[in-house]
Amino acid sequence: MTDTTRSRGLSATEMVTLYGVSPYAGASAHQVYADHVFGPQPSGGDEQALWRRLGNVVEPLALQILAQETGQTLRRSRTRVCAEHPWLVARPDALAVPLADIEHDRALRMPKLGPVGARRSRAHAICEAKFVSDPMMAQLWFDARPRPPLYVHVQAQVEMTVCGLKKACGIGLVLGNPYIWELDHNDALEAEILAIGSDFLRTHIEAKNPPQWDGSRAADRLLHRMFPSPDETFRRAELPAEALAAEYRQAQKTIEDAEKKRDIAEQGLKEIIGDRIGLLGTGGAWKATWKAPRVGWISWKAVARAVAGRRAIPRAIIEKHTGLPTRRFRLYDKSEAHGGTAADVVDLDEALGAAAGD
Repeated sequence: MTDTTRSRGLSATEMVTLYGVSPYAGASAHQVYADHVFGPQPSGGDEQALWRRLGNVVEPLALQILAQETGQTLRRSRTRVCAEHPWLVARPDALAVPLADIEHDRALRMPKLGPVGARRSRAHAICEAKFVSDPMMAQLWFDARPRPPLYVHVQAQVEMTVCGLKKACGIGLVLGNPYIWELDHNDALEAEILAIGSDFLRTHIEAKNPPQWDGSRAADRLLHRMFPSPDETFRRAELPAEALAAEYRQAQKTIEDAEKKRDIAEQGLKEIIGDRIGLLGTGGAWKATWKAPRVGWISWKAVARAVAGRRAIPRAIIEKHTGLPTRRFRLYDKSEAHGGTAADVVDLDEALGAAAGD
């Protein structure tokens, strides 16, 4: 979506964020506000660029699979503006049109359909393709089967509203497994989405009134964009500032007390673990480990200085700048403990002992 189109209205992805179901890191109402009031910032980082490139490669393949499995002809879509609600915009990955005697990949390479083209082609459904490689996000798909997870449902509903269609279908390539889904237009969900979007547009974007601060990184980034260049003067504190300062000091004291209690509890657990590698809680509710990694910490700055100008790094230099492994403590909740048993811990201890004897 171009910046010009985006500035005209809220996108389907942004509506997923405002609805409160976005699974993506950093998705926040504060980010939506910042993008519309101050303009979108280019996303940086090699990792993000890599995921975008992967999506660009996988998406057309996923749409071809969807077309083949469902027997539909799919055409790519342009960015659309909702005729009834012009503040809402969307760009479906594709539109399903009546079956045509044409190869699926060729149909997807044809010019993208706008509103007129979609009507002429008698488009009857929006289509979405998702590439999911994150295990936590994949779990959302596993739990929602045979329907897509809620974040996809909300996005599809926005796209149906914008395009004036009553059907949606799509495919998720989830950890390599294809999940094909279909949805019908949901009037109640549409009304809820429109109410949330129009309220955010009126209350925050048009009024230049940021959402309530929530302690998130996105909120902190927004504050930096709102006040990028302070002067060298102080503002005199009034009652609201005094109350916030007192709350901050009390929270800081609570954190310090809690950290001290945590450290004392950690030391007590380490004493109980002793010469073993961990503890298993009753019923597997938790698991604590105190063990050393296989390899010690490597001082890569020292390695870089030692090999300056060389094309290869000799193993001896890495070993020279590698510290001895030290035991590290971790406590896992049941959701992180992966179902270990007491027998597992004993067997691992015996294996380590045997290895040391060898």
